Amino acid sequence: MSLLDPINSYCERSGSGLFDEPVNAISNVSFFIAAFVLYRKYRKAGHKDPQVVALIILLALIGCGSTLFHTFANGLTMIGDVLPITLFTFMYLWLALRRLVEMNKTLAVRSLLAFTMFGVLAPHAPESLQFNGSVAYFPCLGALFIIGAYLYQHKHISASLMLRAASWFTVSILYRSLDIQLCSIIPTGTHFIWHTINGWVLYLLVCALLKRNEMSTH
Repeated sequence: MSLLDPINSYCERSGSGLFDEPVNAISNVSFFIAAFVLYRKYRKAGHKDPQVVALIILLALIGCGSTLFHTFANGLTMIGDVLPITLFTFMYLWLALRRLVEMNKTLAVRSLLAFTMFGVLAPHAPESLQFNGSVAYFPCLGALFIIGAYLYQHKHISASLMLRAASWFTVSILYRSLDIQLCSIIPTGTHFIWHTINGWVLYLLVCALLKRNEMSTH
């Protein structure tokens, strides 16, 4: 199979043309809005944090990659879609473990290795548990709830943001999973709701780091 062969994985796509997933493509605006608002919030705070800036850039690249994939849907653009998501995931978890949970480096590395192991195993779940490919995101969901619960238990200032992000991510995964099943009822499918909500989810997650930064400067 060539990297340029068309991919048809979502309800809305009815062919291999450029504009065959218009709603899915346009819904990626949520990532650009989130990146823009976060950067303004970061600038207003006035402190220097290159790692947070990198996350904001990756957030914008997630929007770019997903937009390309939902217009030119093939193996090559799928890589462009997945790569910034993967980089954001690992960078964010590292920062959350080190800054919010305040793990030492050794324990944080071990935690990321465990997360990676679950991430590798998840796609090999039985077909009945694939949830339209959403099973790949279950390790992320579990990590957010675990970190959120830890922060809540320790009355951390960012606990509510983390738990809100985890809760909204649960909702977005549900809509991603139902995309194909609801084709006969909703012609556009529900994948666009996954995009829309996830812009909000990633915004909340980066805000959790920004809030921690604000606390450390007072």
